[in-house]
Amino acid sequence: MKKIIFVLSVLFLCVICFLYFRNPSNTNSINWYNGSISNASTMNDEKLIMVNFHKDWWSACKLLDANTFSNTEISQLINQNIISIKIDYGTSYGKKIFKQYNLSALPSTIFLNKNLKVIEVISGYSPPHEFKIKLKHLLKIWKILDYYYGLLFQYFILNPSMLIHKIHWYGTQ
Repeated sequence: MKKIIFVLSVLFLCVICFLYFRNPSNTNSINWYNGSISNASTMNDEKLIMVNFHKDWWSACKLLDANTFSNTEISQLINQNIISIKIDYGTSYGKKIFKQYNLSALPSTIFLNKNLKVIEVISGYSPPHEFKIKLKHLLKIWKILDYYYGLLFQYFILNPSMLIHKIHWYGTQ
């Protein structure tokens, strides 16, 4: 009788653990934005925009979703620093945007700045470790470029007299 109670209690504990770890709130996934690319560009100036073109039945797209985008570190990096959009290539909108950015392979993931200019393109399937390296490098470069573009805008566009002053100062040296 003690063995039966022990086995049942272990079984009960296993079921509870299974249900807890299977809960979708505990899984790491990307928060996909449901709007258009142009709407995403107006949301936040400090974040890049990542657009993933996919087809549900394409094996490479399934691998990218199952292995790469479900990776804990990758999903956290994307959710914190990037507005992510998933576009079905099979729709007319998807085909139009796919052609607009001259893409040629599925899945394709493009990274855009707030002006919707392409910063990086990743074509095809990338395993998690490769995608993570590319993503970290891209975020590091983006933060540096964004900082310097901000300085250029602040000093030379908003205050053109600063540019004239700098040119004059360098001319007197």
